Formats: sequence, C-alpha cells, structure tokens
Amino acid sequence: MRLFKIIMPLAILLICGCTSDVERINKEIDTEFDSQLSNDLHTVVATMRFKLYANPENFWYSGETTTKDIIEDEFKEGYRKLGNLDDLISQIQTNNSGIKASIDTLHNSIIKALKDIKKAQKALEQANSIFGFGLFGGASTLYDFANLLGSNSKNEDETNQMPKEVGNAFANLKDAVHEANNDFLNNTYKFELNMIRTREFTDEQMAEIRTHLKQTISAKVKLYFIGTDTLARNESTLKLMNSYDTYFSIETNSTLRERNE
Repeated sequence: MRLFKIIMPLAILLICGCTSDVERINKEIDTEFDSQLSNDLHTVVATMRFKLYANPENFWYSGETTTKDIIEDEFKEGYRKLGNLDDLISQIQTNNSGIKASIDTLHNSIIKALKDIKKAQKALEQANSIFGFGLFGGASTLYDFANLLGSNSKNEDETNQMPKEVGNAFANLKDAVHEANNDFLNNTYKFELNMIRTREFTDEQMAEIRTHLKQTISAKVKLYFIGTDTLARNESTLKLMNSYDTYFSIETNSTLRERNE
C-alpha cells in the first residue's frame, strides 16, 4: 500500500509532464506556423484547382477524338476548353517565381493557339461555303490543320493532341506545381521535427502532435482558399494530408535521436 502511494504520484506526474509537453508543442506549432510555412502553403492552395484538374482532356479533346472529328467540330470544343484553361491559370495568385513564369508561358501559348484556331475556323467557313466540306475534308487538309496547331506528325493518332506549344507549357506548369507541393511537404516535415526536437514521447503522443499539425494545415487551407469550389478544396486537402503521411511517417523516438545526432 505504501509502495502504491509512492508510485501513483510519480506516474501521474510523468503523465501530466508528457501531456504538458505535447500541449506546449501544439502551441508552438500554432505560434510558428505562419512565419515558417504560410508562404509555401499559400502557393499550394492557390494551385489546388489546377493540380486537381490538370488532365489535358479537361482542356482539349479526348484521346478518342480524331483529327477529322476536330475539323468537323470546327475546333469549337477545343477553343472553349483552352479558354477555360486560361481562366483557371489566371486565378492562380502566387509569389513562386517558377510557377509565375510557367503561367505566363502557358498563357501566351494559349493566346497564340486561340488565334490560330480562329484562322482555321475562318478558312473552314470560307472553304465550306465555296466547295462544301466533302471536297475540303481530304487527308492533306486534315494534316494542314494539324500543322497549324503545332503537330508535324502524319499519324492520325497524334494529330488530335493539344496544340504542341500549349501542351509543353501545360506540362511545365504541372511540374512547377508538383515541385512546390513537394517543397511544402519537405518544409513541413522539417518544421515538425524542429518542434519535437529530441523530447521523449510515446507513439500515441507523437500521433497527437501530427494530428494537431494536420488540423492546423487544414484550417489554414480553408482560410487561404479563394473561390466556391469547396469540393476541389476538400479533395485536394485530403490528398495533401495523405501524401504527407505517406512520405513522412510518424517518427519513433529512437529514429528522432538518430536524425539529431
């Protein structure tokens, strides 16, 4: 009984002490987050909709569409979708120089492609009024219009692709956004390790700290996100959090000590 009276206060003190450390770290996360991570997270949030929808088929014809289909459509769907892409990237507000440069390049490529499409539409209209589409729709004409959109291929399966300059700029912007997301995840992990340092915690307490950090990020995303597409925001946030847990598992105390030695 006497031993019990001695052990219990020590156990309670130990538990309370660890809990207090967890609470202090969570408060540190709240205090230091903005100064260390908000700039990176602003870029991630600003590019969430682009990253989620960055499939070429969302902004051009589907892969099953033939060049002849595009000609018969008179490029209307492609023109509209490229306009949607330009609207989407114009909404990205960021200080990330790589992303800004990629957006400018893609915007200029879209503007050029839209002008080329207008020329193609005008040529189609004139030819159809004079000869009718049946005489104007030969294979050589299809390839002429494919070349107008930046494809030098004679392969029917390749001439239906997004205008070449737009496609290249689109891919470069995707890469820049992906890099920015990775930078945020890496910097967040460094931030988390710095908050924990070499203090001793159980796995449950480490998980509690991780949960608080992720909740903080989710709250900041809601604060930074501009627009009404909450489904895209929520889905993108979930993917971001899952990526963080996948790339950076919760560290054990032994691993933390090894990293800090």
